[in-house]
Amino acid sequence: MRARFWPATFWLLILFAATGFSAGTNSSSNFAEANRLYEQGKYTEAISKYEAEVRSGQLSSALLFNLGNAYFKNGELGRAIYNYRRARALSPRDPDVQANLRFARDTISSSASVQEPGWARGLRYFRLNELAIASTIAFWIFFALLAAIRYRPAWRQTFKPYISASAALLFLSVVILAAANSVANERVVIASQHQLAVRLGPLRESQPAFTVPDGTELRIENEREGWLQVADRSNRSGWVEQERVLTWP
Repeated sequence: MRARFWPATFWLLILFAATGFSAGTNSSSNFAEANRLYEQGKYTEAISKYEAEVRSGQLSSALLFNLGNAYFKNGELGRAIYNYRRARALSPRDPDVQANLRFARDTISSSASVQEPGWARGLRYFRLNELAIASTIAFWIFFALLAAIRYRPAWRQTFKPYISASAALLFLSVVILAAANSVANERVVIASQHQLAVRLGPLRESQPAFTVPDGTELRIENEREGWLQVADRSNRSGWVEQERVLTWP
């Protein structure tokens, strides 16, 4: 047995963790009725049914994906993007969710939305609990090897390369988990009205600094008594009323 066995085993366990936790699907009458209304082009009524299902706590990527589709068909880009984001959080590797989120974003002309770097998008490939499971597996492999050489000191030289490899993998998995947690909790607002005014100050009387169309995603920088200070892709900054936007997460 060679030292490369442990990295291979570890990444196989990660793959198992990554693919072993899929979001459930909805089978309630509300969901079925909402789908029927959607197929008939009655998007407002379908949205009402989907939202009732959300309020009941029956969350799944399928429900949120369909809700996003209904909002998109109804011309509400911000709410569509918001629900595609929610669906992606439950099923980050779903190609349909990824494609529709990308399409909705591309629909916004001259978008000022903030964009994630490539490494951040890569981290979203896994759910946080999947990365946490991978880190836990790495910890127990490392701990088991240390316990083994303590139990049988004669194994120290034999196990030394495995311990080094497992320690490196544990460190790497913890770093990745911490980075993914930071990415997942980066707060943004999503404009959910035709033209959102971003004001110079946290007052309704303040002059607009600039406006952004429905669906624009802005980075949150500060908050104050019902107002959020936000910035766009080019780092233009201003204030929006919290009740006029959708906040993620």
